Amino acid sequence: MWWHKCVVILFLKWIYVDANCNVIERKQWSEVTQHVAEAPRPVNLVIIIHTDTPSCRTTDHCKNIMKSIQTNTINSKNFDDIGYTFMIGGDGTVYEGVGWNRVGYHTIGYDRSAIGIAFIGNYNRDTATGQQLEALNELLACGVKLGHLTPDYRIVAHRQLILSESPGKSLYNEIRKWPEWLDNIDKISGSSSLSITKYASELGIYDSRTGQLNISGIGNQIYEAVSNREYNDAVDFSLILDKFGTGKELMNVINKLLLNRVSTTMFIDFGIMGDKR
Repeated sequence: MWWHKCVVILFLKWIYVDANCNVIERKQWSEVTQHVAEAPRPVNLVIIIHTDTPSCRTTDHCKNIMKSIQTNTINSKNFDDIGYTFMIGGDGTVYEGVGWNRVGYHTIGYDRSAIGIAFIGNYNRDTATGQQLEALNELLACGVKLGHLTPDYRIVAHRQLILSESPGKSLYNEIRKWPEWLDNIDKISGSSSLSITKYASELGIYDSRTGQLNISGIGNQIYEAVSNREYNDAVDFSLILDKFGTGKELMNVINKLLLNRVSTTMFIDFGIMGDKR
């Protein structure tokens, strides 16, 4: 009977949406063939990020921004794809990045052991909508149901793990209200006293709650604390400041410098197979 067919169709559609977590698949926005390595799952850590790009309110606009991010990541960061696991647009839609089971390129030391979800936009100036937050919530619940996330997963902000303003002030303040929020990153397995941000905080040059560098606190101590061949001939860290300014470029440089200080222990002792950017 005709209604039997309708029931079957609706059931199959429900099964597909459930398995797909109601996500726009990468093949619907990307033409890049995926070559990214598979990652072990499930994981118990979700990192919330912002893309620090213009925001988007329509599907076409969101897809264009993602293509631009993907192209930039491939061309300038020596990675084969977009770096995020998923992205959430201002239209309230979740878009697949590398996907649940692939290694990302979003957070030094945690690309293999965490899910990186990026909100498209800059959330120092933008504010996440209820639709976006609900989309995140549903995605995470689906990740648990499908076995990609452990039921006891925790949420952290990008700025807690690397020197960055991401995910922006408003989004940072929002996710801190969630029950899954983890304030003390020392509780992350294998990260005790080894995180870049903790080291930078101990040097007095970074505040993970604001994502801000303390330029006046840098002085010579960062140069003396980090042995990096590229800057062995530098008189002091002011030469690096002169070269890279005080914005995101500078943060990226310091992330790399501090990684040289902590990476040997982080990558060998704990086996965290992230990249060494």
